[in-house]
Amino acid sequence: LLKTFKGHYDSVTTVCFSQDGNRILSGSKDRMIKIWDSNSGSNLKTFEGHSNSVLAVCFSPNGSQILSGSEDNTFKVWDVNSGYLLKTFEGHSGSVNSVCWSPNGKQILSCSEDHTVKLWESDRGSLSKSYEGHSGSVRSVCFSPDGSKVAFIADNNLFYQEISTGKITQITKDGEKNKILNGLAD
Repeated sequence: LLKTFKGHYDSVTTVCFSQDGNRILSGSKDRMIKIWDSNSGSNLKTFEGHSNSVLAVCFSPNGSQILSGSEDNTFKVWDVNSGYLLKTFEGHSGSVNSVCWSPNGKQILSCSEDHTVKLWESDRGSLSKSYEGHSGSVRSVCFSPDGSKVAFIADNNLFYQEISTGKITQITKDGEKNKILNGLAD
């Protein structure tokens, strides 16, 4: 054990390193988000504003903002330096399980217990696409390093989609690949 970070009042549910590795972001059932110095273990800032457990956290590519997803069915964008809440995104009807910035910071992915994956424009806060049709919770989302694809876990399978064409590939539990030509409902 290298270091113990103390400061949350309930279970920590999610963590994320900053791009430079100097900071760690944590979210908790105590509804708080904290930024920690990864070397000293000291708490640098605390963010409060969710009305239920925080399930997902993520630094923006340049480290100036953070995302937090919650059981309150929202995700929020915060300014790292000031600690101010910049935007609250609403549109899920279930807990937001995972959030992710695109590599250029222009888009945000979110997924939820409501069986959807949503693609948002980060600057305007507007919904760009909603992918529906899963029979269960969508657990995790991420962008490819070049931002051309998204991957997500739903219905106990891995899916990845090319954003430009909409083509979706499903990787089943046994490792089989299935091309889904029409994709999920937009």
